[in-house]
Amino acid sequence: MKYILIILLLVYYILFHLWVYLIYKESSPEFPKCLFYNDRVTAAVGCAGVLAMAFGFGLDSGTDIRVTLLYWAGMLMLSVLTVTDLREKRVPNRVLLIMLGVWAVYIVINMMIDLPAALQLAVMSLTGMIFDGIVFLLGYYLTRKKLGGGDVKTAAVLGLFFTMEKSFGTLLYGLILCCVASAVLLIAKKIKKDAQIPLCPFIFAGAAIMLQIH
Repeated sequence: MKYILIILLLVYYILFHLWVYLIYKESSPEFPKCLFYNDRVTAAVGCAGVLAMAFGFGLDSGTDIRVTLLYWAGMLMLSVLTVTDLREKRVPNRVLLIMLGVWAVYIVINMMIDLPAALQLAVMSLTGMIFDGIVFLLGYYLTRKKLGGGDVKTAAVLGLFFTMEKSFGTLLYGLILCCVASAVLLIAKKIKKDAQIPLCPFIFAGAAIMLQIH
């Protein structure tokens, strides 16, 4: 199990940096062959993701491997969205489409191995998607569309990966962190009341916290 964990973390770090490079390769032609993307934001998010998953796997070793791999995939996808949101304050639709494709392929593969378990996992994922989508859709209209439409789509897609079991805590911790950070920045007069705050980094932090909680 220890070696599997090490391999997963290495794969995560390489895939994450490669994906970010493919998104920003036009603006970053000097991409190192070792796949360590020359960007502080990307490196910071990648390291944070590795630490969060390492501690999460270590603390929650009793979780079904299928669910664990789904969380791992969700963390990888969320890492990419965090970088794009920080750098451009937007969530590329193509990334969300790739996420949907990855989830669908993962479920199909599991159906070939164990159909009942795969169906149970699919139900957990779809429940998480519906829950996240409804919560953020309500927030979208209650805030008079100040919450971005991309955030609604992102939350719904992430629900597929973090399932109902982890989605609630991920969103809760993420939104609390976002509110606290926004309040601090407002008090410090670093932002204005109508400023757009990238939400994905806080959801990423919420997911990192949630992975440590049983």
